[in-house]
Amino acid sequence: MSALDLPMWLDAAIESIRDVAKNALFVDASGKPELQSEHPTQLMGSLVSLLGDADTVEMALTYPQPTDAQALAKALLMEEGDDDLSNADLVDALGEIANMVGGGIKRRMNEASPGLRLGLPLAVNGRVVGKRGGERLTALLPIGESQVLLVLWRYAN
Repeated sequence: MSALDLPMWLDAAIESIRDVAKNALFVDASGKPELQSEHPTQLMGSLVSLLGDADTVEMALTYPQPTDAQALAKALLMEEGDDDLSNADLVDALGEIANMVGGGIKRRMNEASPGLRLGLPLAVNGRVVGKRGGERLTALLPIGESQVLLVLWRYAN
């Protein structure tokens, strides 16, 4: 497994997040992502797997503040007002955002990693630890007035 491969996945994920932000959330995500030296294990958001012939990549979109998750979920659902979404609506919306981002990654990486299949998004709220032997990258991205923490794990099949 080459250390150069995971940055390709990161670039595809960032491009996909920007597309989803612009076209589904109607917010700007053109700010510069910041690579993080610390990798969180306590996550609140959604995780989706991309399974390929040569690669398995797990992507988590997690939110540093609950207000970030609420704001982006409300943007997707076109909800306004100060009231928080119910837990069920929040989980559904964050899962849909992760699903759209995962689909964008799949489309962008299909040539480099053929045969990709997109898993179902999983809600995460707590400790998440990747499998042993993989690579991991974490980046913080501004999306509108919110932030999302993107965590990618990559494993050779």
